[in-house]
Amino acid sequence: GDPDVFGHNNSNTAKINNTAVFTQVDFTSEFANFTAGIRHDQPSIVNSTMVPRIGITKVVGSGHMKALYAKAFRAPVIENISLNEDIKPELTTTGEVEFGYQFNRDINWTLNFFSTKVSNAIVYSYDTVLDEENYNNYDYVKTLGIETEVNLKHKIHDIKVNYSTYKVDSLNAIPYE
Repeated sequence: GDPDVFGHNNSNTAKINNTAVFTQVDFTSEFANFTAGIRHDQPSIVNSTMVPRIGITKVVGSGHMKALYAKAFRAPVIENISLNEDIKPELTTTGEVEFGYQFNRDINWTLNFFSTKVSNAIVYSYDTVLDEENYNNYDYVKTLGIETEVNLKHKIHDIKVNYSTYKVDSLNAIPYE
């Protein structure tokens, strides 16, 4: 199709409004620190969505722990809608647990485990036979991962050594299966 004409309204102009409101509460206690937030997204072209975020952190001596659960929302953009009027927004869910230790004032280490699932993943495809491009929603993709980091500081020098890896735990995104 004509790259200057948008499929959803067959016009060379398009207008999308995205409005969002976010609120967050932080609470500190002797037991732990708590964070809770919520974001309400109201795009003009898809249904509204509420996405939460909660976290807890705790310091014990030279060690720390963190747990986080969050959701995120990604509305389709004009390019997605132009090629597929039925495209849906993505919804991402993330869980994370971190442990860390401060060996001395110059050396600290963290270890982080995470899981991320993207539902209604927006995926670009190109059909070479029909010479057509498209964006489609696929059910989901889920990854699991681990990351560790050592941070060495000395006066004005800062060296970070990081290793991160993940694997695709579940994939329901044809043609990528």
